[in-house]
Amino acid sequence: MKFITYSVRSIKMQAMALAGVVLLASCSKSLDPGIPNGSIGGDAVFTSDNSATSAVMAIYSYSYTYEFLKAQTIQTGLSSDELMYTMSSATTDAAYAEFSVNNLTVGNTVLLPHWKNAYYVMAQINLAIDGVTNSTGITASTKSLLLGELKFWRAYIYFSMYNTFGPVPLIVSAGANDAETNKYMPRTDSATMFKQIFADLTEAQSLLPVAYTGTLRGRVNKAVASALLARLYLYQKDYANAEAQAASVIGQTSTYSFMKDLTKVFKNASTETIWQIPSYYGYSTVGYNYVTLTTTTLPPWYLNKAVYSSFDTADLRKANWTSYVVNGTDTLRTITKYKLPSSTTAGDEATVMMRLPEQYLIRAEARLKQGNTSGATSDLDSVRVRAGLALLSESLTADQLMDEVMLQRKLELFGEQGHRWFDLKRTNRAISELGASRPALVSKPGHLLFPIPDNQRSLNTNLTQNNDY
Repeated sequence: MKFITYSVRSIKMQAMALAGVVLLASCSKSLDPGIPNGSIGGDAVFTSDNSATSAVMAIYSYSYTYEFLKAQTIQTGLSSDELMYTMSSATTDAAYAEFSVNNLTVGNTVLLPHWKNAYYVMAQINLAIDGVTNSTGITASTKSLLLGELKFWRAYIYFSMYNTFGPVPLIVSAGANDAETNKYMPRTDSATMFKQIFADLTEAQSLLPVAYTGTLRGRVNKAVASALLARLYLYQKDYANAEAQAASVIGQTSTYSFMKDLTKVFKNASTETIWQIPSYYGYSTVGYNYVTLTTTTLPPWYLNKAVYSSFDTADLRKANWTSYVVNGTDTLRTITKYKLPSSTTAGDEATVMMRLPEQYLIRAEARLKQGNTSGATSDLDSVRVRAGLALLSESLTADQLMDEVMLQRKLELFGEQGHRWFDLKRTNRAISELGASRPALVSKPGHLLFPIPDNQRSLNTNLTQNNDY
């Protein structure tokens, strides 16, 4: 089976490629939607509810999605003050070290797969959107559900790519006549990108059901789309809409609520989870990389002291979501939000993508920016009390409350999908908070964006490079 080439230049949409995705999903032991995952090729992919659903489920589960999500967490975590890297491999040490000092080179070997995997997944999404849209064999309810899921995924990936690389080529078509155009597409301007992202996400919100499909909150529903919309509106400084979307999720109290036991927040049954991606064996395909089995085994990634030292001694997140491993005379703090290693064969964890506390923190910031300090304080207190901390003083200024928003986002969302890096950039705090130890950011502020991989610019000469590279 020959799969689609990764690069934007060589993306070729063929129905046979999606058959390969379905096969790959069967082998990767990821999300099991309860649909047969056989070899489905050509027109047969979208002729029935079962076969079309199987194809769309592959996007949740196959290895390129996992690699993209892993890169999103690891590389942005290293670029902020969130993660450190255990230098152990001569092959990858230099590449990861570049992230740790914000001085990436255009030929960075671990950055290239980040870009390529995103466009590989996007190719499958666009192919599936066309297939589902044009199918006459899928029922109306299934078509609505699958299109909602696909539009959500496309919005999610492009939003992540934009925050990582800046404007990127916006490819939303999969027809054979579009292949040549897609090969040499230049970067799309920001306004056009966000118009498409918001269009996809609002359509997904209208198409997706209120209830989850299947078990374990593994397939996106209307609340997942609302949660991502809240994040998008916050990043775009549309605070009224950010508050409204976050409130729509928070208000679903029969579905979402804080967990009193923080050791169970990342378990499959957590009521804080808005969206998670289960795996076949029941462990997080991203989070297990932080788990240390013994005190003599170093984790590949560990928690930066800048995060660990920010915890109050009474903070339950410090006690329940971090641990340590002794490395000679040094003590490395590890992230233990997930408790299970990759050797698990029957676990009860999944990769958590969205959680309720983020929505409270989004609403707190949105309320604060609209002058509602009491509302912001209330939302912050909800997160703090769950973490075992005292209520905030009612005399805090707006600036002090904003500092508290950023602190709680750092301590709540560390190790999850790059929140810290994106937060530092969108609030213009990256250089002031990181510049003292990372002079490259001061002399080369363009490094707040990752470079477009040189390999991709060689294939597509219409791709321009980011500043300072």
